[in-house]
Amino acid sequence: PSLVNAIASNSLGNKPIILQIKSPFLIQSDFKNEEIKQRMKAARHFQRGEYGSSIKSFNIAIATNPNNSSLYLERGQAKELAGDQTGALLDYNQAIRLNPSDQGAYLARGSSLEKGGEKALALDDYHKAVQLSPLNQTARLKRGTLLSEFGDKQRAITDFSIIIQDNPGHLPALYARANLREDSGYQQDAINDLNAILIINPKHAMALFKRGRIRDSIGDKAGAIEDYTLSLKVNKRQSNVYNNRGIIFASIGDQEKAIEDYTRALEYNSNYAAAFNNRGTSYTALRNYNLATADYKKAIEINPSYATAIANLGIALEATGYMSEACKHWNRASELGHQQSGEWALKQCSSRQVDS
Repeated sequence: PSLVNAIASNSLGNKPIILQIKSPFLIQSDFKNEEIKQRMKAARHFQRGEYGSSIKSFNIAIATNPNNSSLYLERGQAKELAGDQTGALLDYNQAIRLNPSDQGAYLARGSSLEKGGEKALALDDYHKAVQLSPLNQTARLKRGTLLSEFGDKQRAITDFSIIIQDNPGHLPALYARANLREDSGYQQDAINDLNAILIINPKHAMALFKRGRIRDSIGDKAGAIEDYTLSLKVNKRQSNVYNNRGIIFASIGDQEKAIEDYTRALEYNSNYAAAFNNRGTSYTALRNYNLATADYKKAIEINPSYATAIANLGIALEATGYMSEACKHWNRASELGHQQSGEWALKQCSSRQVDS
């Protein structure tokens, strides 16, 4: 029966009345139904990006069942997306108190702490998430990334390798491992990881750029130009790729192509001091000292402590007969740590020239 009938005497007479009292089991069921209803409602709001409404529904669900750790975790995620990081962290803490084995709660709290700059605490949470679930790829990727930032490259590579062993097509892990292998001097291993990425996604612009950079570093200039060109076909707005390709063209003596690339780099980033400096060096190689001087000055305007550009400006000034100005710039570059400028100043600049 859905109701328990209780018989009681009517105080106004002998006629009995029937009191209808809910069964405790059915009351509990009603609470459960309300929890599910509000949780589903909260999920719909969440999916639509209505985080405030989602939080309100989670509040009701939690009121019906304050011991459900998942509700705190999900409400915390809604709070975080609504911009309430403190409230999110409080919810993640409660989720962990209620269920210390919830890997998702540690992962969520770690991500929130990392966004807030608490990277050491975040790493502790990622450690716990991996301990609870050794094959959790997201936890290992996040832990590996932070380990790398903290300088523990070998353990980071281990995390990325475990992900790749379980999922050979995991592009973020392959790319992260390629970065670390390159930094550690294992250039061919890094290229192997990038090759694996490009087999899966031949239009991975960053993988093409990075492989090009490594090829350049090991002397494969033709391969580097090819990779940079392919990367630019995928995304033509990469100013750094134009700049790097321009450097290679300049190194093989094709200054005109180098200038074209530096100019394209500056079209997409007008504050790219290195591109101004590099274009200046190509103009200098072509003995177009006026354009070179203008580019060096622009680079220095963007970055007043750019020692290489200051030194190069000195070279252009020397070539156009402004020796005193050249010496001043070489001395300034030397003060900023450009050793060769100091040597030029000692050899070519008298105290009279510098003081004039």
